[in-house]
Amino acid sequence: MKWLSMIATFLMQIFADHRGEMIDPAKEMKEFVIKNAKKVLLSLTFAFALSSIFVSGLVLTVTTLSLQFDQNMSFTFTGLVGSGLGLMLVSLLLMGILFYPAKEDGFEAVIEKTPAPPARPLEEAVILLIHDFVKEREVNREHMKEIREANAPRDFASSEHVPEKPAIEGRDKGSTHN
Repeated sequence: MKWLSMIATFLMQIFADHRGEMIDPAKEMKEFVIKNAKKVLLSLTFAFALSSIFVSGLVLTVTTLSLQFDQNMSFTFTGLVGSGLGLMLVSLLLMGILFYPAKEDGFEAVIEKTPAPPARPLEEAVILLIHDFVKEREVNREHMKEIREANAPRDFASSEHVPEKPAIEGRDKGSTHN
């Protein structure tokens, strides 16, 4: 029971509206159906009719082919088989035409038309905090890079200044013997 309570609490947080009000999915579906009752009823009627035509075509084809196989032990393309396949094809085409969403009525258009909800103050504060943290890290990286470049050993072979070798004590600079 505790797990069910936790899942229900989690799901209620998912359905929470940006204004802090809770959304009831059943109520939302009821309002949607009432608002679009004619469209929903026509869609259900067409779906039922087209699925019935498809099933009748499938039954007609399977029954005809099974009778042919029982009688002749082979299949032949007859008018009944063609009629069954034709019914299935027509019903699938009509389902595709009627229920395939058009671009202007499709999901993409709904997303484009709905404006983004205003952000909450807490969300804005977190975004600003993260942005500030990232900028500070970038500045620190640049500063550390400058320090490393300043303290890096120099390549004297490529520079004009060549340091002199220090003289060893007890020896002359110009002497070559011990």
